[in-house]
Amino acid sequence: MKSILLVTFYFLSISCDSQVTNFTFPKITNHANKWIDIVPSGWKLVDSVYCDFDKDSLTDLVMVISTCVPIQPKDTDCISSEPFYPKMLIIMFRKPDNTFELSISATRFFGDCNWGIQGQDPYNKIFSRRNTLGIQFSTGGTLRNLISYFFQYRDNNWYLVGASTEQYQQGQSGFYIEDINFVKRTKESYSKNSLQGKRLFLKKTVLDDRALIKLRDFTDDSQIPFTPEN
Repeated sequence: MKSILLVTFYFLSISCDSQVTNFTFPKITNHANKWIDIVPSGWKLVDSVYCDFDKDSLTDLVMVISTCVPIQPKDTDCISSEPFYPKMLIIMFRKPDNTFELSISATRFFGDCNWGIQGQDPYNKIFSRRNTLGIQFSTGGTLRNLISYFFQYRDNNWYLVGASTEQYQQGQSGFYIEDINFVKRTKESYSKNSLQGKRLFLKKTVLDDRALIKLRDFTDDSQIPFTPEN
């Protein structure tokens, strides 16, 4: 699988000669025989993960794609003036005939400009945990955060079911971690002297009962009940 993806990345990079003008997000096809047919012209594959997210015993596909050419942010609220590559999250369900059907595409939680470490691209990776999709970002300066959001397909829609933050000082091995479960309405806060170390000073908090946020409504400004940074 890795060798196939490497070859595909090569061919996608060849197709990235077009310029981004009058930028709008493209419409994603509802059906595709092959995943490569899902990526629009002028866009490239950034990341992908396979997992059975809808529990039908078929392996589904999630991709993050970005424009081949960056755009220059014009929003004066942007912290960074660095060229920005708009991104899309695309979730395709595999069908019994081995084709793909669009479940959802989303863009809003990537933001409109770079808000990562020292004004760089914040996106890190996507990953799966059982039938849950994880999306991770990095932000901060000397004090940094690894922020992960977790989404599940339930009741015929995608919802934010969890979030975590791993706060650390650049060049140091200690971490302050908060894990939130929006289904159980709980938050666990603790420290570690390394990511593999023992949990220290564990604190559990019960959160207010609120409806789960839909993936389609989730943005980079959505309020997550992490403890404010000092």
